[in-house]
Amino acid sequence: MKIEMISAAKGEFPLDLAITNIKLVNVFTGEIYPAAIGVYRDRIVHVTQPGETELEARAIVDGKGKYAIPGLIDTHVHIESSMVTPGAYAAAVLPHGTTTIVTDPHEIANVLGEEGIAYMIQASKGLDLRVLTFLPSCVPSAPAVETAGADFTAEVVERLIEWDDIDGLAEVMNYVGVIEQHERMRGIVEAARKAGKIAQGHAPTVRGRSLSAYLTAGIDSDHECRNGEEALEKIRAGMIVEIRESSMSFNAEAIVAHIRDKGYLPNVTLCSDDVFANDLVARGHINHVVRRVIEEGVEPVNAIRFGTLNAAERLDAKIWEPSRRDALRTSFYWRM
Repeated sequence: MKIEMISAAKGEFPLDLAITNIKLVNVFTGEIYPAAIGVYRDRIVHVTQPGETELEARAIVDGKGKYAIPGLIDTHVHIESSMVTPGAYAAAVLPHGTTTIVTDPHEIANVLGEEGIAYMIQASKGLDLRVLTFLPSCVPSAPAVETAGADFTAEVVERLIEWDDIDGLAEVMNYVGVIEQHERMRGIVEAARKAGKIAQGHAPTVRGRSLSAYLTAGIDSDHECRNGEEALEKIRAGMIVEIRESSMSFNAEAIVAHIRDKGYLPNVTLCSDDVFANDLVARGHINHVVRRVIEEGVEPVNAIRFGTLNAAERLDAKIWEPSRRDALRTSFYWRM
């Protein structure tokens, strides 16, 4: 198939689909220009350059002058918060342009442990939505206080993080334990490092030398910034700040107030975290977060970069992992 795709990209094989008459939002250069998108099988193999707007294919779709952007990516979400199955969740967010999510199944893990995580992984297979599952790092969230369905000690995490379908370590909520080097958290974070997998952060109010300690431990992101000054400090430190608009937390206004004059920031992404099903239907998904940061003053192309290019760069090793390439789907969509 690779040979056929190369030939289709060169124009030697007919394309299966051409999406014409679109305005391409080029997230690499920041340009917007008329273009056409060529698809062979389930891959985009050619996107026209300025001045080249026509493509021949077995099927032609008229984009009717709408904008085409890469698929949106949610860098931190809990599907269970929407109280639907992964399949129903995919059906809700795909029409809004989301093509990839990073999910942390810690709610179901708190109740059902490994069985719950295995269910979420299996239920996410075969969907048009690409689901990257990160292993919950804090089950229960308050050890020795909560008596839930599981206890993910460092030894358990070390075993589960090696599962083929586990793509990283989910939000390390016990930031105090990391900064103070508690044995349990040292072991959990070290397990992710040994496995070569991303460790996501959760670090509200963490600043100064404590922030440096958290970053030094190998955790490089945070979606808990409710204060714009805190968010800017984390961005300056090289941390990936995930701007969140959920059903309960609305952080775009505070964060954007401190970054709107900074131009393009490569270490800012977007996430939804916890969104009720009715909110998904009524207002959308990451497209809603894009709109919110634009409303607060971020230049539109940069807002789209936050929700596409930046997130893809953050997750690059997982999105382009060879074993996952056959699961990739056409990642452009067009909207007014």
